[in-house]
Amino acid sequence: MRNISVAKTNWMPQTKHEHARSTANLIDEPCVLRDSKTNELIAAQLKLRSQSDDLAKIVERLIKFDLDVPMDTARLSGIESRNRVFGTVEPNKLRRRVACSAARLDKENPMLLAALTELANQGIEQWREIDDATFTAHKNLVETKIHPDWLLGETGFTSGVINFTAALPYHKDSGNIPGSWSMMLALRSNVEGGHLHLPEYDVTLGIFDRSITFFNGQAVWHGVTPFHLNKKTAHRFTIVFYAKNKIAQCGCKADELKRVQQEASQ
Repeated sequence: MRNISVAKTNWMPQTKHEHARSTANLIDEPCVLRDSKTNELIAAQLKLRSQSDDLAKIVERLIKFDLDVPMDTARLSGIESRNRVFGTVEPNKLRRRVACSAARLDKENPMLLAALTELANQGIEQWREIDDATFTAHKNLVETKIHPDWLLGETGFTSGVINFTAALPYHKDSGNIPGSWSMMLALRSNVEGGHLHLPEYDVTLGIFDRSITFFNGQAVWHGVTPFHLNKKTAHRFTIVFYAKNKIAQCGCKADELKRVQQEASQ
């Protein structure tokens, strides 16, 4: 595994929703990126262990054949992509959601939710082997803010999103708990491009099939480079696990149910 020292530069997108660009500095193998000054972990791109392959195949099949996905999905941030959210969704007045609750996917496809949670559990074990201090700090931070009813197992994540072959522009995951990290699993077939560019560090991660990538999505600019689908059946699914900041407002499930009932009676 490559250990790479990277230096941060002062970078900002030139336009709103600026699209990520392809670069020559592509790293398409397992690697660990560390800050050249502080030696702090910036990102890690690992290969999912072979014992997780069968579970990854189940997830890939369920996403491809058993999951209903709207043709057009727009995020509140203005970034458009086709996606489905799982885990906990936070209160949102614009969507008339007054309390924390389980995402619709959790109820529609509990088998997929269980498989995703187990893959996250297996993924974080690899993260801990690379840098246990970073994972522990992430997990402790999230667990001090979020009631355990809203966590995905022991992962330190509240939620996740499945992105469907989406070339997302440069962005930060501003809704995440400051200081928390994200974990991304990639399942792809017959796709060229679709890499993850970290412009502040002038690094592009390949996001190869069965890769799991860890980084602070709330703090680090990132975007997906252009890609080409080589077949009609080609796909690039990325499953991103994260911890949402607004979920810290929520009590236990019983309290949130009471809040819904009180709102409905008014």
